[in-house]
Amino acid sequence: MNENKITESIEAEGTEGSARSSNRKAKRDARRVTTRSGLRRKPTATPPKDESVAPDDEKKPAAAKAKVRRKPAKKKTTTLKTAKKKTVTKKPAVKPEEDEYELRNQPDGTLLRVKVSKIKKRAIPIRRRSRDDADSGPGPAIVVPDVMEAAVRRKREAIFGPREGKIKRSIGYLNRKIVTKPKVAVILGSGLFPAAEFFGDKKIKFTDIPEFPLPMAEGHPGHFVTGSHDGVPLLFSAGRSHYYETGSMSETTHAIQAILALGVEHLIITTSAGAINPDFRKGDIMLVEDQINLMGDNPLFGVDPNSDPSVFVNCNSIYDDSLADKYDRLCRSARVRPKRGILAAVRGPVYETPAERKFLSSIGADAVCMSMVPEALVAARMGVTVTGLAIISNEASAELEKTISHNDVVSAGKRNSERLKRVLAKLIPQAV
Repeated sequence: MNENKITESIEAEGTEGSARSSNRKAKRDARRVTTRSGLRRKPTATPPKDESVAPDDEKKPAAAKAKVRRKPAKKKTTTLKTAKKKTVTKKPAVKPEEDEYELRNQPDGTLLRVKVSKIKKRAIPIRRRSRDDADSGPGPAIVVPDVMEAAVRRKREAIFGPREGKIKRSIGYLNRKIVTKPKVAVILGSGLFPAAEFFGDKKIKFTDIPEFPLPMAEGHPGHFVTGSHDGVPLLFSAGRSHYYETGSMSETTHAIQAILALGVEHLIITTSAGAINPDFRKGDIMLVEDQINLMGDNPLFGVDPNSDPSVFVNCNSIYDDSLADKYDRLCRSARVRPKRGILAAVRGPVYETPAERKFLSSIGADAVCMSMVPEALVAARMGVTVTGLAIISNEASAELEKTISHNDVVSAGKRNSERLKRVLAKLIPQAV
């Protein structure tokens, strides 16, 4: 009995030892696998069984379950009917008309680009040479004269714009107001307008004349006075527009062009001037023998060179020589010191520096002003006789160290208007 128990215990111990050794071997193999892969894998937990599954599904094999899959529901696609686009034929865009420009001279000496017309350039028809022409042969085509005149007219309109029309409207108004056409016209300078009251009293204000420029400087009231002296019909202009006011020669000479269109035969231009010649004194009335244009512009600049009358004016005899021989005698009879000299015209409105006065003296000027020259050039082009009188308002030597103002010039002109009136009374009968 005891031997049987011992053998049973030995066999049990053997089975237990073999089981232990097999477990140890399995653990070692597991460790080797994990160390080779470098990762220790965690045991995956088996998901719990869903008790809600039907028992019939559990009985089905896995292959059958894999085949039974629910198809996703198809999205309903709504097709919108698009309206057919109407084909619209676009009209070709009209190109804007090109504007015409010109370069105009400015008072400061620069050129300004100005739009002058919105009319599209028209092609000028050209007549080609024919074999029957007397001047046939090589050379450019000949332009029909009528077409050339039309082209020149359009060019003048492009350059001058509405200025010519404005002058015509001013002339039309003066022709209706002035019954007796003047033979002699007198333009009065700064402060000299009281001299016109001796010869007439009928006034025509510049403000009543259409398109007429208005003077802004003091001493230029801006009106015409009509009258007569010794049977000579007269027209006095009490005031003028200066170049430093308008900045345009065409506007500066608007008044003189309207005056000359009335049929004036003799033009007397007066101005208040500063003395350059040291022999001149205040109140002297200098007969202008010649002029020096230092204004940097003239009213004939930009005018068509083929126009009539010609712009190529002979300036050797702008001022009348016939009255120059009688001037000394006329001044003595009017109790005025006779003076003669050369007048220089500057642009203004500033007065001359001492260095500029020395320069004017070196080039031969006896007096200096800011007007007269543009008016004299327009009259010379029209063939009208011109007489220039410069009333000395300040002396050269004594006034160099003093301050000169426009009020002093106007006051001197008013004081000297009485002397001017006496000289004009002797001069006008000799002018016709």
